[in-house]
Amino acid sequence: MKRHPGLQPLSREHHPALVQAKRLRDFSGNSDQARELGETFLGFWDTEIAQHFRDEEELLLPLLARRSGDDSPEIMETLAQHVQLRRQVLELRQRLEAGAALDAPFLNGLGDGLKSHVRFEEDELFPSAEQALLEDDLKYIEAQLSA
Repeated sequence: MKRHPGLQPLSREHHPALVQAKRLRDFSGNSDQARELGETFLGFWDTEIAQHFRDEEELLLPLLARRSGDDSPEIMETLAQHVQLRRQVLELRQRLEAGAALDAPFLNGLGDGLKSHVRFEEDELFPSAEQALLEDDLKYIEAQLSA
């Protein structure tokens, strides 16, 4: 399904996130490789995903709340997943800073969570937004994301 142009920038950002998620999900190497993968992922998080989450939370979700209500299931689930992923990233950051070991199950779980989140947004959040938001809302999102 083709996304509304207002949501296309957010949707396009999901592909590199899925690539990162696959790397995490498929990891089965040693602790040195785990550290390298964790550091690479944190760099991607800091430069890409963190801003993506802010864009959704500051643009998309407030507009959706205006049309669907503050407690719409899609908004509540998106925020819950954002918090869960931020918690996992915080744990990754703290482990790396402390020099603690990283293992495959931890990294695999982070990758699973990220993949599930992207799928949720593509399958549920964005279609809901396309239904509920007015054309002016979607154009506003598009303008803000391209500014």
